[in-house]
Amino acid sequence: MKRNYLIFAVILIAVLAFTLSGCGKEEQSLDGLYIATFELEGGTLETPTSSVNTSINFAYHPNTRVLNPCDLNGYEIFRPDYVFTGWYTDKSCSESSKWNFNSYITTEKLTLYAGWKKAVKLTYTVSYVDENGETVSLGQYDVNGGDKFNDRMNHAKKRKGYTPLGYYSDPECTLAWDTDFTHPGGDVDLDVRIYVSYMEGVWTFVDTLSEFEDAISANENVYLTADIDCEGAALSFGKYSAELNGNGYSVSNFKVEKTGKYTVSCALFDNLANGAIIRDVSFTGITFDVMGVDKSFEFAALALYSTGNVTLTNVTVLGNLLTDYTGELPSLNVFVNAENVSDETVIGDDCTVNVTVNN
Repeated sequence: MKRNYLIFAVILIAVLAFTLSGCGKEEQSLDGLYIATFELEGGTLETPTSSVNTSINFAYHPNTRVLNPCDLNGYEIFRPDYVFTGWYTDKSCSESSKWNFNSYITTEKLTLYAGWKKAVKLTYTVSYVDENGETVSLGQYDVNGGDKFNDRMNHAKKRKGYTPLGYYSDPECTLAWDTDFTHPGGDVDLDVRIYVSYMEGVWTFVDTLSEFEDAISANENVYLTADIDCEGAALSFGKYSAELNGNGYSVSNFKVEKTGKYTVSCALFDNLANGAIIRDVSFTGITFDVMGVDKSFEFAALALYSTGNVTLTNVTVLGNLLTDYTGELPSLNVFVNAENVSDETVIGDDCTVNVTVNN
């Protein structure tokens, strides 16, 4: 209890001494007390009641621990374009003279000097070069020397109508960004610019079965980046009106299962709707498994219907049809029949369909 009272008394004395100093009166040593003077060295100390830009005095009992004014509630020290580094016993603010606030005042007068370091702005800027050759900035990160680049705010995704492909260190996007690079820092402002390469359009890049299923089901523009082996999984999609760019890759080894007692319709897609584009992709190793059909059977290698403007370019569909249907088998076409194909649908000559029937 006695110790808490002493700390409270010291703070009161300190505030009293500050008030005297703030009024412009001469620094004075109260009877039996020691004075600690904090020279602001070009800085400003904001307090709850005033601003001080020269120095501030605090009075202490001998051998009392010195308080850091920056730790007092409502006190803040600043200097425009500078960073405060601490208090020092030497005006040069050498590291060896930095005051340890666990130390005690042992002389009648103690002078501490505010240390300041020129504020340096170190940044990474995410940018791209537009169609006119102009560099466009998407966002900037304030960093420290030695920090790696991390586009944690996804600035690269802010270019509307484009999908980012990667980061580069040159405007031509020929030198891939070195992920081990660290900001060099230094004593002057330094911005390191990172360039993003883009693909026009909003795309979902896919290289796994789960990604493929999710993207097609969500009617997203899909861009394959690898062959996908479905390992016998069952696939079936409803309406699709976006673009599937296979990029020369394949989706293989899957099955399309349908069953029913009356009319059964079987195809990978139910409906390729207006705006759908499928190109540069192979669907291979497909097993169309259609069992239990009593009345009628509709089959298409790719889609049951085409509605609106649909384009198929360089598409291959290869597989086997397994069925116990004993009636007349449908023609093996991309779509069910001509009636289900829009006049605006374009099927390129480079499209291949080959389905073997096992009845």
